[in-house]
Amino acid sequence: MGTRKKKKGRMMMGVVVLTLIVVAGALFLLNGDSQAAATFTQEVAVSGSITSYYSFTGHVKVENNQNITATAPVTVRDVYVREGDFVAKNDRLLRTSDGTVIKAGVGGEVDKLHVAKDDDVQIGEQLIDIVDYEHMVIEIRVDEFDVPAVTVGTSAQVTVNALAQTFDSVVTRLERQATREGDISYYTAELALDKMEGVLPGMQVDVKICYAYAENAITISMDALQFDSANQPYVTTMQSNGGTREVPVRIGVNDGIRVEIVDGVRSGETVLLPAKVESIGMPFRNAARESMGGIGQ
Repeated sequence: MGTRKKKKGRMMMGVVVLTLIVVAGALFLLNGDSQAAATFTQEVAVSGSITSYYSFTGHVKVENNQNITATAPVTVRDVYVREGDFVAKNDRLLRTSDGTVIKAGVGGEVDKLHVAKDDDVQIGEQLIDIVDYEHMVIEIRVDEFDVPAVTVGTSAQVTVNALAQTFDSVVTRLERQATREGDISYYTAELALDKMEGVLPGMQVDVKICYAYAENAITISMDALQFDSANQPYVTTMQSNGGTREVPVRIGVNDGIRVEIVDGVRSGETVLLPAKVESIGMPFRNAARESMGGIGQ
C-alpha cells in the first residue's frame, strides 16, 4: 500500500514537472516571438520611377594628334610655329636642310616643340607634337557580357570625376576586336564629348547606360526583400493580430538600393525589414543582397 502511494506521488510530481516545462517552453517561445517582432523595422512601399544602369569607368582621350619625328639626319633651317600656336591641317611647321617642308597632318595646338632653328637631328628624333584639344572623346572598356547594351547611338550619362560635372552623351564607336585580360575579353567603346572648360586628356570618368526603367512603379528597399529556400522573393508584413506573414512577390527593375514590386504589395502598404533575432542568438540572413547583386548600382 505504501509502495503504491509512493509511485502515485512520483507520477504526480512527474506530471507537475512536465507541465512546468511545457509552460516555460511556451513562455520562452512567446517571448522569443515578441523579441523577434520587435527587431523588425517598418517601411512603407512608395510609387515612383526607378532606373537600373550598366556602369563603366573610362577616361578622356584626344581623338586626333600627331607626333612628328625626323626621317633622316638633317639640320632644322626654319621653324614657323611656337608652342601654343593653333595650326590647320597642311600648315607649314618646319623646313630642314634637305629642303623638306614639314606640314601639319592634323589641325590642333602645337603642344610641344622639341627643336629650334639650326638644331641637328637624327633619324627618329622628336620634332613637334600637335594635339587637337577641341575634339576629345570618352573611352571605356566594355566587358564581353555587357556588349549588347553598348551599341552605336546608345545614350549615356558621363561624369568627369575631377570636375564633378555630369552630362549626356552617346556611344559613337565600338571596336569589334577584343582585348583579352585573363579569361575575360574587353571591347573598347567611345562616346562623344562636347568641348568643356577644364576637361583634359586622361581625366577619369564614370559612365552609366540605362538598362531598364519603370515609371509609377511600387518600390521598396532591397533590405525589405527576402528569398525563401527555393530562391523565390517575398516580403514580410504585419497582421492585424500582431503576427507576421510572408507574402510572395513578383519583382521588376532594381537599382541596387530599391526594387520594383510588380505584384504582391500595394503603394502605401507597410512591410517589415528583417534584422538580427537576438533571442536565438543567430543573425537573420537577408538573401536579397546575395541573390540580386549585379547590374549597375
